[in-house]
Amino acid sequence: MVVADLPPFTAATARFLLAAAVLWLFWLLWPNQRQQVARGDWKWLALAGFFQTSLYFALQYAGVASTSASNATVIVNTRPIFAVLLAALFLRERLTWQKVLAIILGFLGVLVITSQGSLNNLRWSTAHTFGDLLILLNALSGAIGLVLTKRVLRKYRPFPALVYTISFGALGLLPFAGLEIYRQGGIPMAGWLPWTLLLYQALFCSLVAHILWNNVLARLEASQTAVFIYLSPVIGVLLSWLLLDEKISMTLVLGGAFVIAAAYLSTRVSAQTGRTH
Repeated sequence: MVVADLPPFTAATARFLLAAAVLWLFWLLWPNQRQQVARGDWKWLALAGFFQTSLYFALQYAGVASTSASNATVIVNTRPIFAVLLAALFLRERLTWQKVLAIILGFLGVLVITSQGSLNNLRWSTAHTFGDLLILLNALSGAIGLVLTKRVLRKYRPFPALVYTISFGALGLLPFAGLEIYRQGGIPMAGWLPWTLLLYQALFCSLVAHILWNNVLARLEASQTAVFIYLSPVIGVLLSWLLLDEKISMTLVLGGAFVIAAAYLSTRVSAQTGRTH
């Protein structure tokens, strides 16, 4: 409903500028939450914001426009796979069999839900190749951002880290929005509803969700946290059942069981380590 009235890059940029503005307001009101940043760490905060927000959303919006929704859903959920491999390489996190099994089960669950039990429902064709590639790069960008954020959270508290990464992410989206506005000859007029929904996205999807995410990522390994990304499509289908009266199929039950098993395995790994990472 937002992008029906506002160009996608412009909407994404406005969303994160609003989120950054609210974060800086909290920053001013609660000085005890502030944390001084070492000079050499600014680049890591900027890179985390760029990969987690700027490049991630730019590739996602461009990719979805060039491929099918089902393809995008499956491909973007390779993000936890990339995250586990990158965490093992750059964060020295152990690549245990529980983590590998959790990633496989979670991805299979998403595949079952998205394809509705038949791979023929996925529209793989040469017409979607470019869009599929962009979504794959989108997943890789998100995984890099996750690993960089984990690196930052080893030194900084979740709230100050979020203030800086969201701010850098919003700034990184500005060139995409500027080019979009220039090509379209200005910002289209939009009513109160899309802006209200955009504000909701800024406050809840960008702020509340990321605050919770950063607090969890500060406590668990990046490879453990990444598994919970698989819950998004399961929750999406459940909300469609609750709010849109869509039927729950056996594919949802089966796929959801895979995802829940993956999440359980991930929490088992956390319990066995018995320490905060």
